[in-house]
Amino acid sequence: MNNQSWDGNQASIYLERQVLTWLKIIIGFPNDETCSGALVSGTSVATIVALAVARKKFHDRKMKIYCSTDAHNCIIRAVDILGIGKENIIIIPTNKQRQIDLQILEKSIDLNFGGVIIGSTGTVGTGAIDDLNGLADLCARHPNDLWYIG
Repeated sequence: MNNQSWDGNQASIYLERQVLTWLKIIIGFPNDETCSGALVSGTSVATIVALAVARKKFHDRKMKIYCSTDAHNCIIRAVDILGIGKENIIIIPTNKQRQIDLQILEKSIDLNFGGVIIGSTGTVGTGAIDDLNGLADLCARHPNDLWYIG
């Protein structure tokens, strides 16, 4: 089934919209047209889509991708598939809680590039969750230069 094919009037389209409405309510996001989404098959596809959206935001700017040493390995594949270049992945060490080290991250950011910060929400190896609020705050201080995926 293709949830992107509105012409087919498929039931999956309406199911996806309902699930997204429930998620927006649970998370506290606006339940209107300013907040949208798509259900995908898993982490790999979600990462590809999120990086493609970030690339569109930064237009012609080169991008740097910032993630922790424990981040999911699909990031490398997504960057390769999208032609961003593996050399543009900046690996940031983790702290004692296995979270991306915010101080090292902040010092590593080069605002001459569009920066994509990828937060982990339960790493494969340890189940660690990055300080997602701290990452969001960092990105909020540089809205034209940083894009947050978490």
